[in-house]
Amino acid sequence: MQRLIQGFIGWVEVHPRWTVALVGAITAFFVGTLLTKGLAFQTDFRKFLPSDDPAVQRLEQAEATYGSQDLFLISIEAEETIFTPATLGKFKALETQLAEITGVDDVEGPATTSVIYGTQDSVVVEPAMETVPQTPEAVATYRERVLSDRTIRSWLISPDERAGAISVTLEDWAEAPPVVDQIRALVHQYEGPETFHLVGEPVLRTAVAQTMIRDLRVLVPVVMLVLALVLWASFRSVRGVMLPMLVVALSTLWAVGSMSIAGVPMTPFTIVMPVMLIAIGAADGIHILNKYYESAAPEASDTGEARRAVVFATMNEMAVPVILTSLTTAAGFVALLASFLWPQRHFGVFTALGIVYAMLLSLTLIPAFLSRLSVPTLRTADYARSRVSKGLAGWGRAVSRKPAPTLARISRMGKV
Repeated sequence: MQRLIQGFIGWVEVHPRWTVALVGAITAFFVGTLLTKGLAFQTDFRKFLPSDDPAVQRLEQAEATYGSQDLFLISIEAEETIFTPATLGKFKALETQLAEITGVDDVEGPATTSVIYGTQDSVVVEPAMETVPQTPEAVATYRERVLSDRTIRSWLISPDERAGAISVTLEDWAEAPPVVDQIRALVHQYEGPETFHLVGEPVLRTAVAQTMIRDLRVLVPVVMLVLALVLWASFRSVRGVMLPMLVVALSTLWAVGSMSIAGVPMTPFTIVMPVMLIAIGAADGIHILNKYYESAAPEASDTGEARRAVVFATMNEMAVPVILTSLTTAAGFVALLASFLWPQRHFGVFTALGIVYAMLLSLTLIPAFLSRLSVPTLRTADYARSRVSKGLAGWGRAVSRKPAPTLARISRMGKV
C-alpha cells in the first residue's frame, strides 16, 4: 500500500496542473448539476417515516376515504365584528381566489360554506352566501343564518364574532412551501384594517424550510470565518489559510452536489451537514500543512526539485494517517444507516461521503499547489513563536514531564 501511495503522490507532484484541472472539472460538473436540478427541501415530518409503518398506512387509508388532511387556516380578525359588508367582501374575494391556486384541493370559509337546516319534509343544504350582503338588513339575515348552524359556529366564526377562518386543504401531491408562499402573497393584498394570520402544519413546514435556508446563509460564512482565523493564528501564511479552506469548500460543494444527483432532499437532519463538513474536513489539511512547515528546510533552494522533495517528504509521512483518520470518521457516520428515519440515514451517508471527498482533495489538491509554490523561508523556530503553536508546545512539554502512573500506584488508587 505504501508503494501505491508513493506512486500516487509522485504523479500528483509531477502533474500538478492536470490534478488541478481534474478537480476543476469535477467541481464544474457538481455546480452544473446544482444549477440544473437544484436541491429540494423536505420538511414534512410525516414523510420521514417508512412507507410500511402501520401509522403511515392508517393515515393513507384515512386520506383515501376522507380526503387530504393537509390543511391550514387563514384567520381574519376585525376590530369589532366581521359582519360588515367590507369584511364579508374580503372573505368572498379571498375564498374565490384561493380556490384557483394550483395545489389547493378545497377551500371552506364563511362565504363558501353551506348551511344545513331541516324542515318538516326534508333537509336543506344551501350556500351560506351567494352574494355579499350590502345592507344592514342583508348582513343581519346572513349573520342569523350562519350562527344558527352549529357546524359553522365556533369553527369558521368565533363566538365573539370578531374573527372568521378560511380552511385551505392542499392536494396530496402539492409541496407546501411554494403554495403557502403564494397564498401569503395573496393574503397580503387584503390586509388592513383587519388582521390576518396563517396557522397549521403546512405553514409550519414552510417556516422550517425558510429557517433552514436562513441558517445556512448565516452559519456557513460564520464557520468559514472562524476557521480562517484559527488557520491564520496557527500558520501565519496565506497558503496555510487558503488551502484548507479551499478543500472544505470544494468537499462540501461535492457532497451537496451528490445529494442533488441522487435526488435526496435537504431535511432538518441534513441541514447541519455543510457546517460539520467544514469543521471536520479542515483537519486533514491542517495536519498536512503543519508537517509541511516542519519539513521545509530554510536553506533549501527554491527549485522545482526542492519543492517536490519537501512535498513528497510531507505526504509520504502524512498520507496514511490522513487516510486512516478520514475513513474511521466516515465509518462512524455510515453507522447511521441503522437508523429508523431515512433522513438520518441520508445524513450519515452524505456526511461520510463529504469526509472522503475532503480526504481525496487533501491528498491531491494541497500537494499539487504546494509543489508549485516556493519553499517557505520561515524557520521552524520562528513558526513556533506563534501564540497558538507556542501554547500547544508548552502544553506538550508539561504533559511529557509528568511521570506516568505505575501499576502499583494504579492499584492503590483502585483500592481507595
